[in-house]
Amino acid sequence: NGLDRLIKRMADISDIMADVQRTTGMTKMEVERLNSELGDINTRSSRKELLELSKEAGKLGITGVANVRKFVEEADQINVALGEDLGEGAIISIGKLANIFKTDMLNIGSALNEVGAAGIASESWQVDFLNRLAGVAETAQLSLPDLLSYGATLESLGQTAEVSGTALSQMFLKLIRDTGEFEKIAGFANGELSKLIGEQGTSAGFVAFINKLKESSVNTADLAQRLDQL
Repeated sequence: NGLDRLIKRMADISDIMADVQRTTGMTKMEVERLNSELGDINTRSSRKELLELSKEAGKLGITGVANVRKFVEEADQINVALGEDLGEGAIISIGKLANIFKTDMLNIGSALNEVGAAGIASESWQVDFLNRLAGVAETAQLSLPDLLSYGATLESLGQTAEVSGTALSQMFLKLIRDTGEFEKIAGFANGELSKLIGEQGTSAGFVAFINKLKESSVNTADLAQRLDQL
């Protein structure tokens, strides 16, 4: 009956609030305040769903009523806009990406929505790809737009996120470590590619390398043979 459902719902909320307290490290009073503030969010999501997002915030190391609420609001907007396209666990992934790229989750969600709406890539593929390259992004100073453009191209060519992410990670790390070798293979003057990377970044250097390699290769077989040397 209705009373039984109400009691069960209250018990469920109480359990989730305890989980939020555990993952965020907030006090019971802070969690109760958070729960009250979640009621002010203009959304079609249930309170239980918002509290579940609060629990996820704690897993990302986010704590404090204001910070957790901000995370919940952003995550909820992304879920509403892209939920069916992102797949399970994507909010945690986007939260991690936001930390790595020093940006808001909404910026990442918006960028994913743009490539998805344009029909050039799927959101879930891109999130998987971005997470596989996130580790090297800071080292190679790669921006989110850089990676999304690579991801969209590779997905359109029918490549998997796993293979693409692994291959590009290795390529970027090798480009930084052995720039001279890349210069020789593509036909750059000594120090030319290193200077370009220093002035314009790794992504610009990588694009220049690919273009130079194509220009200096006799045919596709020659290009493939040169790439094999890497």
